[in-house]
Amino acid sequence: MNSQLLHPEVKRFKVYMEKHPDLKKAVKRQEKTLQELFEEWYWTHRHSDEKKAHSRGTESSTGSWGEIIGKLEGLLYTFNIKKWNQMISDIQGMLEMAQIYLAGMEEEEKNKRFK
Repeated sequence: MNSQLLHPEVKRFKVYMEKHPDLKKAVKRQEKTLQELFEEWYWTHRHSDEKKAHSRGTESSTGSWGEIIGKLEGLLYTFNIKKWNQMISDIQGMLEMAQIYLAGMEEEEKNKRFK
């Protein structure tokens, strides 16, 4: 693809990927997709730029709505629903196993009392 047609953010991402060959390897191993890496890079890059601008005093208010919305967007982005679903499923499985184990122990106690 002609690099002149690429969006400036995509060009910056390509430079970033060139500097991080371990990320390229993760894509080849199918641990991450380029889309996931781009989104992570974009959000961290965007927020780091906002912090730099803020530290230079270009933002008028420390509690501006734009800053708050940006933080919320970043928080929502890092909220990986697939991981949370897997965690909840694992915890649910552990609780079910604990219930089965406790029910078995309770049954053994009842049997010991009646013998």
